Amino acid sequence: LEDYFKKQEDISYLCKIHDEIQQSSLSSAQIQELVQQMWNWQAIPAIFVHVIITSYSTFEQPETHQESEQMKSLKSLIYLCAQFAENSQTVQEMISMRLPMYFFPILKSQFAPSDIKSSIICYFQILLKQPDVIQYFIKNQLVSLLILELGQIKTTTVHGVLLLLQTLVEKQIQYFMDPKRQEALTLALKRFIQMTESQVRSDIQKNVSIAKQIMDKIKIE
Repeated sequence: LEDYFKKQEDISYLCKIHDEIQQSSLSSAQIQELVQQMWNWQAIPAIFVHVIITSYSTFEQPETHQESEQMKSLKSLIYLCAQFAENSQTVQEMISMRLPMYFFPILKSQFAPSDIKSSIICYFQILLKQPDVIQYFIKNQLVSLLILELGQIKTTTVHGVLLLLQTLVEKQIQYFMDPKRQEALTLALKRFIQMTESQVRSDIQKNVSIAKQIMDKIKIE
């Protein structure tokens, strides 16, 4: 691992580690032990932030080279973040260094590939399993970001967005009882339902069902 990380100028090592983990026969417990060793290496947080920030410029224009080394490395980094998110100790350290916040500009970008956004949303969903993370996301306006992404109605990301919103509503219902928040989310959900419920695909109908469940939870009397 240290041989990889000493080559900080070569971010392809992230892909190599990702590939080696996926191709190995390691158990879940062994993978967690491995990623804990990785996280304990002091340069990891800085390297991760560097890779995320240097990717921003890629999402400023429509022509995104998804197969570029940078994109592959970013995908591998998100995969590793999801592995780190399974460990309560590393989650607290990720929150302390505000690592999830560095992904927000990518979620805001209309040019970021859907598979990248979906991976980030899955990472956030895993983070929400840990105590106190929900308050961190609420405080940092994740809900507004999710409403914005819901409005784009991209099939590949909307399911994850709805699941995240559902989790946030279930765990923090009082936050959504604020009239302005209640109205904003209700309008976004109504628009999504109106735009999609006539489609017969089972995955789309499942998303419509989740949207209706969320609306019922925050129903404006």
